[in-house]
Amino acid sequence: MFALPRRSPDEDLIPARPRRSSPFDELLRSAGHVLFVRDMVWVPPVDVYETEREIIVKVELAGVTVADLEVTIDKDVLSIAGQRPDPSGLANDVVQCVHHREIDCGRFERTIRLPARVDRQTIRAHLSDGYLDVVLQKETGRPAPYSVKIG
Repeated sequence: MFALPRRSPDEDLIPARPRRSSPFDELLRSAGHVLFVRDMVWVPPVDVYETEREIIVKVELAGVTVADLEVTIDKDVLSIAGQRPDPSGLANDVVQCVHHREIDCGRFERTIRLPARVDRQTIRAHLSDGYLDVVLQKETGRPAPYSVKIG
């Protein structure tokens, strides 16, 4: 007898690119060094909820403005991308040393496979208090059957 593996709730989240930190980065950070990696893409945290009629995606994006965001949908994949400015507000040539840094800045991307078909005409998005809420209405009914001619 065998047991079926349990499905992780994160399986529907499509990894964009690896986060900035690696075991090597963590080793250097623990020794008091901070790496500056330019042109890296960071991945914001996401929650995905499903109700009877909607799919709700909540993305943590403190410091990001509407002008810095791009939200697209292609088939059953929702993509959220944009740019977050450096929260220090200091130019790189002014900073002599960073003692500790955990806040990601720069370009970010997140791609989420949606658990159901959605009506693209009714998608709503709202950015408030550092959170982007994307509400997608589920498609009602089933797609109409299509008869295929056999030749």
